[in-house]
Amino acid sequence: MRFTSDDSVTHQGFQLQLTVIPRSLGCGNDSFTCINNNCVLNSLTCDGYNDCGDFSDEEYCPPCVPLENIGECGQLPYDRTYFSNQYSPNSPQAVLSYNFIIHSLQGCHPRAIDLACNLLFPECIHQGPTNRPCYSDCVNITAHCRELFEQHSNMSWPVNCKDFTDKGRTPNGYCQGATGDLFKTDICGTRPAYRQKFAEIVGGVDANEGEFPWMVYLKDNGSGFCGGTLISSEWVVTAAHCVSSGSRYTVDEVVFGNLNIESTSPYRLSITPSQIFIHPDYDSFTNDADIALIQLSTLVNYTDYIRPACLANSSQETTVYKQCIVSGWGNTQIDGYPDHLQKAVVGLISRITCGSLLGIESFTDNMICAGYERGDIDTCDGDSGGPLACEGPDGRWHLVGVTSWGYGCAEPGSPGVYARVSELLPFILGVVKNYAGSVPPTLGTTTASLTNDMISATPPANSSCFECASNYECVYDPSWVCDGIDDCDNREDELNCIATPPANSSCFECASDYECVPDPSWVCDGIDDCFNREDELNCTATPPANSSCFECASDYECVPDPSWVCDGIDDCFNREDELNCTGTTTASPTNDTISVSVVNLTVGETRSISSPNYPNEYPNNAYYTWYITAPSNYSVLITFIAFNLESGYDHLSIGNGHTPGNLVAKTFSGQDIPASLRLYSSNSWMRFTSDYSVKRQGFQLQLTVIPGSLDLVVCPDGTSYNSTARCNSIDDCNDGSDENNCSKYFVFF
Repeated sequence: MRFTSDDSVTHQGFQLQLTVIPRSLGCGNDSFTCINNNCVLNSLTCDGYNDCGDFSDEEYCPPCVPLENIGECGQLPYDRTYFSNQYSPNSPQAVLSYNFIIHSLQGCHPRAIDLACNLLFPECIHQGPTNRPCYSDCVNITAHCRELFEQHSNMSWPVNCKDFTDKGRTPNGYCQGATGDLFKTDICGTRPAYRQKFAEIVGGVDANEGEFPWMVYLKDNGSGFCGGTLISSEWVVTAAHCVSSGSRYTVDEVVFGNLNIESTSPYRLSITPSQIFIHPDYDSFTNDADIALIQLSTLVNYTDYIRPACLANSSQETTVYKQCIVSGWGNTQIDGYPDHLQKAVVGLISRITCGSLLGIESFTDNMICAGYERGDIDTCDGDSGGPLACEGPDGRWHLVGVTSWGYGCAEPGSPGVYARVSELLPFILGVVKNYAGSVPPTLGTTTASLTNDMISATPPANSSCFECASNYECVYDPSWVCDGIDDCDNREDELNCIATPPANSSCFECASDYECVPDPSWVCDGIDDCFNREDELNCTATPPANSSCFECASDYECVPDPSWVCDGIDDCFNREDELNCTGTTTASPTNDTISVSVVNLTVGETRSISSPNYPNEYPNNAYYTWYITAPSNYSVLITFIAFNLESGYDHLSIGNGHTPGNLVAKTFSGQDIPASLRLYSSNSWMRFTSDYSVKRQGFQLQLTVIPGSLDLVVCPDGTSYNSTARCNSIDDCNDGSDENNCSKYFVFF
């Protein structure tokens, strides 16, 4: 026990009694036995307090319980589940939902009830990769059952198939792959060497061998100064403030597989960095976009003690993730800076709550909060750049945040703030796509500017990789071709795949995965039942006589305007109106609800764009696309003047690159005027869509061409300095204004 008081205000204090009892009595039926043999009441487990002292009462939450034998759900390939989960707050509600589903969805698809059981009673997530629905099965079931469900329930279909994958398919028809395995490692977020035992994280305890195989620390002249997270064999994620030009440190080496900074483990690996990329929107004063990527000079060989974390790709973090852990070697505020890696269990805090605690002006979309409103447990200085890792429904650990900043350490009402990985994914994926495999002879730190590097008009010569004709992207692993996953934009890496289907089968066999389409009427019905859509290819029909329109073979739909063919928009269900296109065509559609425009901007230019008919109401069923280009090494700043869309139904999406739908930076809806948005590519796009009902005034915005890097800040006397040098205790402006108003921000460096 430790009692502390401050320099003011005294009170009566406390009195307690200590009683010695035999340990052999155990903890009793109403108590939980901690790993360290302490006893706490069952009601105190999973309550957000470290009652055991070793986090064992908080580490496996929500707790797993035996799977009840409820109808067909008793046939699931596991025996433990948990509540609350994404689809059920508790067991009674899950049973009610199951009883409704077996009556409303019976017969729409052979595996509809399997899907419902797996979602309502998911497998326990604390034992490694879980059995979950496969993506292709989810898509098929959704196509055949969605309308029936919505008719019976008067609710929207609740399942998002993008939460699932087709990787790791098991003989029982489920998939154990990771949803955030964006670099196709197959092992991300797993901890095979971790065996539970317990003994600057404030309020934390020692971590164990293999518990955080993705954890790294950065060293400068032999001293560790920041953490990081391995995300692939070539890349490490850390905080921008750890490696920016304003940092007092230089990264000499990146260390993996070592729990102690001062001693060497048999699993230790040290690699020098080759390049460092800082997010172009990183602001050293507000700590916005506080993320950076370190490219390694040598590829990491994965072991049980060194392996990557998965990446969080859902923006609904507080709904998807129930359990999170922070780790690092930072200040514990009791024993100073520990030699041994520390860990602590923390909870995610909603964006509304965090914004109200920290102040809306301090909290951006690129940030996420974790910890406790009461304080007690938090990251601190020295933990910077380390992971906020959360246990996903797939039974793997996902990198949700990167330790960034906070007001003090473990202070009440001041939770820790982390760079939000789901929001910053376009930066991560863009850098990796453009620079993977490019190792320069010397270390350099770069503010990433993903401009024309995102587009390569000529594919690499003498390349052994599979070239995507639609965008010249290289599928650099041959095993990814015909693996059931689309790597090319137009899915060509999954077309014309040859396989031998089972003999003597009367059903339609999917060559890509040997799946049987059980009902012949499902072939050529406009719905994809095979993963590579082959049940909808080569469908023949008699087009209307004397018709000049383009006929979609998959669903017999007529594309009425010839200019819509090869215009970059899918009008046929199987995209055939966009295949075999030999050049770039800008559409001139006749339908006034569909439009494609090209906006070519010059240096210093500002251009206004608005929704159709603005300031009058926009039309229903609108589908407007703008392709935006700026000069090389320049990017685009978007400033919103007005914004009024039907919330949740009409959307404005904005992204980097030349392919609408890819590298989405933001999607907006509703009536709030969005904050200004900077696109870090000289090629970008916008797409506005509206549904069949309700019209609003729409939007108006301005596009401004700006330099690709926003590194310079102008002092009052006209001199300038690098933005990363703000608040670094050095007067870069003659009047010292770059060091004013710095005390409110406590950055964990």
